[in-house]
Amino acid sequence: MNDIAMYQYTSDYWRIALPEDWELTGEEDDLAVFAGPADSELCLSCTVMDEDLVELEDLEEFAGDLLTEGHEPDPVSAGGMHGLYFAYTADQREWREWYLASDNIFIYITLNYAPGASPDAEALLDHFEVLD
Repeated sequence: MNDIAMYQYTSDYWRIALPEDWELTGEEDDLAVFAGPADSELCLSCTVMDEDLVELEDLEEFAGDLLTEGHEPDPVSAGGMHGLYFAYTADQREWREWYLASDNIFIYITLNYAPGASPDAEALLDHFEVLD
Protein backbone atom coordinates (compact mmCIF):
# COMPACT_ATOMS: atom_id res chain seq x y z
CA MET A 1 0.00 0.00 0.00
CA ASN A 2 2.99 2.31 0.18
CA ASP A 3 2.92 3.60 -3.41
CA ILE A 4 -0.86 3.66 -3.78
CA ALA A 5 -2.88 6.87 -3.56
CA MET A 6 -4.62 6.95 -0.19
CA TYR A 7 -7.41 8.90 1.43
CA GLN A 8 -8.20 9.28 5.11
CA TYR A 9 -11.47 8.49 6.88
CA THR A 10 -11.89 9.87 10.40
CA SER A 11 -14.53 8.97 12.98
CA ASP A 12 -14.97 10.48 16.43
CA TYR A 13 -12.49 8.00 17.93
CA TRP A 14 -10.28 6.61 15.15
CA ARG A 15 -8.96 7.23 11.67
CA ILE A 16 -7.73 5.03 8.87
CA ALA A 17 -5.96 5.67 5.59
CA LEU A 18 -7.24 3.49 2.76
CA PRO A 19 -6.35 3.10 -0.89
CA GLU A 20 -8.56 5.25 -3.11
CA ASP A 21 -10.25 2.17 -4.60
CA TRP A 22 -11.96 1.51 -1.23
CA GLU A 23 -15.37 3.24 -1.08
CA LEU A 24 -17.37 4.16 2.02
CA THR A 25 -20.70 2.30 1.63
CA GLY A 26 -22.24 2.65 5.08
CA GLU A 27 -21.85 4.79 8.14
CA GLU A 28 -23.75 4.93 11.41
CA ASP A 29 -22.61 6.24 14.80
CA ASP A 30 -19.25 4.54 15.38
CA LEU A 31 -19.48 2.04 12.50
CA ALA A 32 -18.04 2.44 9.02
CA VAL A 33 -18.28 -0.03 6.13
CA PHE A 34 -16.07 0.11 3.05
CA ALA A 35 -16.19 -1.83 -0.22
CA GLY A 36 -12.88 -2.61 -1.86
CA PRO A 37 -11.56 -4.29 -4.96
CA ALA A 38 -12.40 -7.91 -5.76
CA ASP A 39 -15.60 -7.92 -3.69
CA SER A 40 -13.80 -7.04 -0.44
CA GLU A 41 -15.57 -5.55 2.55
CA LEU A 42 -14.02 -3.82 5.54
CA CYS A 43 -16.06 -2.96 8.66
CA LEU A 44 -14.74 -0.94 11.58
CA SER A 45 -16.59 -0.27 14.81
CA CYS A 46 -15.72 1.29 18.12
CA THR A 47 -17.25 1.12 21.59
CA VAL A 48 -16.15 3.38 24.42
CA MET A 49 -16.51 1.75 27.81
CA ASP A 50 -17.84 4.03 30.52
CA GLU A 51 -15.11 3.60 33.11
CA ASP A 52 -13.09 0.43 32.79
CA LEU A 53 -10.06 -0.25 30.68
CA VAL A 54 -10.57 -2.94 28.04
CA GLU A 55 -8.48 -5.95 29.08
CA LEU A 56 -7.42 -9.11 27.23
CA GLU A 57 -10.13 -11.05 29.07
CA ASP A 58 -12.74 -8.64 27.64
CA LEU A 59 -11.42 -9.18 24.12
CA GLU A 60 -11.56 -12.96 24.61
CA GLU A 61 -15.17 -12.60 25.73
CA PHE A 62 -16.03 -10.50 22.65
CA ALA A 63 -14.34 -13.13 20.44
CA GLY A 64 -16.04 -15.96 22.30
CA ASP A 65 -17.85 -17.44 19.29
CA LEU A 66 -14.63 -17.72 17.28
CA LEU A 67 -12.78 -19.25 20.21
CA THR A 68 -15.61 -21.73 20.82
CA GLU A 69 -15.45 -22.74 17.14
CA GLY A 70 -11.77 -23.57 17.65
CA HIS A 71 -10.17 -20.62 15.88
CA GLU A 72 -6.78 -19.74 17.32
CA PRO A 73 -5.97 -16.03 17.61
CA ASP A 74 -2.60 -14.42 17.15
CA PRO A 75 -1.65 -11.59 19.49
CA VAL A 76 -1.40 -8.24 17.75
CA SER A 77 -0.23 -4.78 18.75
CA ALA A 78 0.05 -1.61 16.74
CA GLY A 79 -0.27 2.11 17.30
CA GLY A 80 -0.92 1.87 21.03
CA MET A 81 -3.49 -0.90 20.59
CA HIS A 82 -3.26 -4.53 21.61
CA GLY A 83 -5.51 -7.45 21.00
CA LEU A 84 -6.40 -10.58 19.06
CA TYR A 85 -6.21 -11.33 15.33
CA PHE A 86 -8.06 -14.18 13.63
CA ALA A 87 -7.65 -15.43 10.04
CA TYR A 88 -9.99 -18.12 8.71
CA THR A 89 -12.19 -19.24 5.81
CA ALA A 90 -15.99 -19.47 6.12
CA ASP A 91 -18.88 -19.42 3.65
CA GLN A 92 -16.44 -19.42 0.71
CA ARG A 93 -14.88 -16.16 1.94
CA GLU A 94 -11.57 -15.32 3.56
CA TRP A 95 -12.08 -13.56 6.90
CA ARG A 96 -9.76 -11.44 9.02
CA GLU A 97 -10.95 -10.15 12.39
CA TRP A 98 -9.23 -7.90 14.89
CA TYR A 99 -10.42 -7.43 18.49
CA LEU A 100 -8.43 -4.46 19.77
CA ALA A 101 -8.18 -2.39 22.92
CA SER A 102 -6.80 1.04 23.61
CA ASP A 103 -7.43 2.17 27.19
CA ASN A 104 -11.25 2.19 27.53
CA ILE A 105 -11.92 1.81 23.79
CA PHE A 106 -12.84 -1.49 22.15
CA ILE A 107 -12.27 -1.65 18.39
CA TYR A 108 -13.64 -4.42 16.21
CA ILE A 109 -12.46 -4.71 12.61
CA THR A 110 -13.51 -7.29 10.05
CA LEU A 111 -12.25 -7.80 6.53
CA ASN A 112 -13.69 -10.39 4.19
CA TYR A 113 -12.94 -11.11 0.55
CA ALA A 114 -13.19 -13.73 -2.14
CA PRO A 115 -10.51 -16.44 -2.00
CA GLY A 116 -7.52 -15.42 -4.05
CA ALA A 117 -8.30 -11.68 -3.88
CA SER A 118 -5.79 -11.28 -1.06
CA PRO A 119 -5.93 -7.63 0.03
CA ASP A 120 -2.99 -6.81 2.27
CA ALA A 121 -4.92 -7.27 5.53
CA GLU A 122 -1.99 -6.71 7.85
CA ALA A 123 -1.09 -3.43 6.12
CA LEU A 124 -4.56 -2.06 6.88
CA LEU A 125 -3.71 -1.99 10.58
CA ASP A 126 -0.54 -0.03 9.80
CA HIS A 127 -2.78 2.82 8.64
CA PHE A 128 -5.23 2.74 11.54
CA GLU A 129 -4.99 4.80 14.71
CA VAL A 130 -7.03 5.67 17.76
CA LEU A 131 -7.48 9.38 18.32
CA ASP A 132 -6.66 11.02 21.68
